[in-house]
Amino acid sequence: MTYPPPPTSYEARVKADTNAPVRRAITARSVVAIADITRNNINQVRKLNEVLLPVPYSPAVYEQVLEEDTNPICKLGLFNDIPVGNVCCRLEEGKDATMWKVYIMTLGVLPTYRCLGVASALLEYVLDVAGPSKNFAGRKIESVYLHVQISNPVARMLYEKFGFELVDTLESYYPSITPSSAWVLSKHT
Repeated sequence: MTYPPPPTSYEARVKADTNAPVRRAITARSVVAIADITRNNINQVRKLNEVLLPVPYSPAVYEQVLEEDTNPICKLGLFNDIPVGNVCCRLEEGKDATMWKVYIMTLGVLPTYRCLGVASALLEYVLDVAGPSKNFAGRKIESVYLHVQISNPVARMLYEKFGFELVDTLESYYPSITPSSAWVLSKHT
């Protein structure tokens, strides 16, 4: 299977009409599930990210996804058993030795499968397992945060629906894509 090259920028997205009869019928008879990322399917994650995201990720990122501490918060999103999205997170030092921050490196769903609950299921999973005030990997989670390209207001709205707040706008965060600015969204304890 040949995948198109990754995008170099995002155009403003138009939210799908979730009340369209066809979308309602698809949603009514669909199954959204979360699956573990393993050595056997890590290349599916890599291919999804190449198609979904405007920035490439190094092989080291995918090795980090498989590490014992981070793997439980990195998942594939399945729609009727088809991998259509993923979330990959990493742990970062918090304000002291007893705290972690969770950084959402990637969260994406193939365009055809958006607005069917896959991204919400992935984000809910991360927040349920390693959200603010949770204990994860031997430490308390103080926050979950991420960057969103400013040309992607639909993603920003998704995160805000889950209680994330805009904490900063970084100019020239993405040096090789346009627009290069990013919103920093965070959910705190």
